[in-house]
Amino acid sequence: MKTFFVLVLVAGSTPAFAQVTNSWVKPGSGAWEDQTGWSLGVLPNAGQAVMLTNQGWKAVAISPNTAQSFSNSMTINTLAVRGAWDTENVLLLNYVGTGVPLTVLNGVTLQDDGRLENFNSALVVQSGSVLVTNSIMIQDGGLVRITNAPMYLRNSEYDLTNGVFEAGDVILGQPVAARFNQYGGAAVITNLLFGAGSLGSGGSYALYGGYLTLPNGLSLIAGGSASSSYL
Repeated sequence: MKTFFVLVLVAGSTPAFAQVTNSWVKPGSGAWEDQTGWSLGVLPNAGQAVMLTNQGWKAVAISPNTAQSFSNSMTINTLAVRGAWDTENVLLLNYVGTGVPLTVLNGVTLQDDGRLENFNSALVVQSGSVLVTNSIMIQDGGLVRITNAPMYLRNSEYDLTNGVFEAGDVILGQPVAARFNQYGGAAVITNLLFGAGSLGSGGSYALYGGYLTLPNGLSLIAGGSASSSYL
């Protein structure tokens, strides 16, 4: 008597694996390429949600050495920088140049005085969104490219001094007030939208110097009684 084995294949979706989180754990400042500063004991990579959210005042710096010697750590999945009443966390892009950008595949979140400061360096966000709430984002030179990731500024400020800023949608002050200050450089924003949320807030864009290109002009989001301005 012969025995037959039947292999049954069950069709179904491939299980989804949770994104790996790599958090800065040192209480003080340090270099991005310091492995001991990260919760996983390894440098950030494209498969990780990178978080700078722990307590205390500090800056984590990406420097020319990071780009030259640890370029694989310059592409990550998501980025979150968050502060608190007793905490200011800063991600510092420190004169890296634009040849090797910090590339974020799926979105950036800055919250509660969590800051990103870009000094003659490059940040590229490929998808997702850039959400800035109760925070300040600074660009002095270099490049920020977020053409496929809408930026939401809420009770926040973006300061552009020189450099190039390229964006798709930038939404200012929806639902709370926000401001974009341009002191120089060149900004290209496909859709610039001013909020008019229910909280009596609005958005403002102050052009003190440099060049601003708006291919689709300015838009005001309907609703509320907010005052928005372009100066």
